[in-house]
Amino acid sequence: MSRMFAVCGLLLCGPLMAASYFAAARNVECEGGQATLARTWRCLLEQGFESMPQTWEVKNYEGNLKLETVNQAHGGAAALWLTHVKQVDTAWELIAPPVSVEGLTTVRLRLWLRTNRSLTNTTPHKDSYFSCVEFRQADGAVVGSIPISWGGLNETWHVIEATGPVPADAAVAVVRMGWDSPNIGPGEYVAIDDLQLLGQGRQPTFESEGEWTSGPVAIHGATAVTVDWQANTPAQTSIRVRLEGQARGGSTWQPIGTPLVKSGQKLPLPADVAQVRYVVGLSTAAPALSPTVRSVTLTAGKQIVRQDQFQGVDVAAPQLADYGPTRVATSPAALRFRLDDAGVGVAAESLRTWLDGAPVTFALQGDGSYSYRPPQPL
Repeated sequence: MSRMFAVCGLLLCGPLMAASYFAAARNVECEGGQATLARTWRCLLEQGFESMPQTWEVKNYEGNLKLETVNQAHGGAAALWLTHVKQVDTAWELIAPPVSVEGLTTVRLRLWLRTNRSLTNTTPHKDSYFSCVEFRQADGAVVGSIPISWGGLNETWHVIEATGPVPADAAVAVVRMGWDSPNIGPGEYVAIDDLQLLGQGRQPTFESEGEWTSGPVAIHGATAVTVDWQANTPAQTSIRVRLEGQARGGSTWQPIGTPLVKSGQKLPLPADVAQVRYVVGLSTAAPALSPTVRSVTLTAGKQIVRQDQFQGVDVAAPQLADYGPTRVATSPAALRFRLDDAGVGVAAESLRTWLDGAPVTFALQGDGSYSYRPPQPL
């Protein structure tokens, strides 16, 4: 009987090197390789589709679609659902009332979507059935737009966004949602919920606090870690860095010492720590100011691991780089595999492994591989 094991790395962690990524982040953004607090957005338009919006223009070619609010929502009590009624041509469009964008430099449309058909190539027809944020002058002349990309088939609620600059001569923005093609056929649907149009002005304001978490770093016999960082902290802003450790084979992270507010401090490591990570917290008491972090360096013994050129949260999947043996007939030899994420680490607590469909625990080894010794020969 053949036997098999499966591997799933669920939480991806940022590489600790140039052009690096975060394992997780909240209220933090990256620009030019530096990390700051995220800029705040002002809500210009909000539509939860609890009922059909009375002030929106509706185009539904020959009534071939049913546009209705249904109690299968992402949030609230209802969402907008589009389903087939008759014929083939199901061109449709919803057009929101114009909202002022004077004084704004950037807008972002954000909505939740689910659909059981691909919408990767939506097209308009002449001057109707567009999917965009359209910018107009005070006299109604169109001066630019930001296209909305709907993406492929995805039957779970997911966010789509469209972000872009506001033309200098724009007075208002109009949200237009729809398309002439593709048609929505029998049994197909498109559902939309929790739409927001957000804006940012010429004078940015920032979130009051935020943080990001690095990927894990293996510790090979080191007894202490020194934490350094390069940053700018204007008045009324601050940075704190918390070092965390995980025991070999463990599934939780524990703080090491107290959060640091001064670069260059050395923290002794508990004897059972196999890997460490750091959490950077940013805060400001002045909405117009944010601290800026350029790099973070961990020194464990003779190992120097530097993180800079921040790119944001990593979303690329790791690959199975090496494994073996798969079956051993004479003795319960260890199974071993290694994951390669192009320099990105995989958090051990988020790794899931199965042998013949049953969950088992593969322990992280010093060489970066994972090992499991079955109780019986395979």
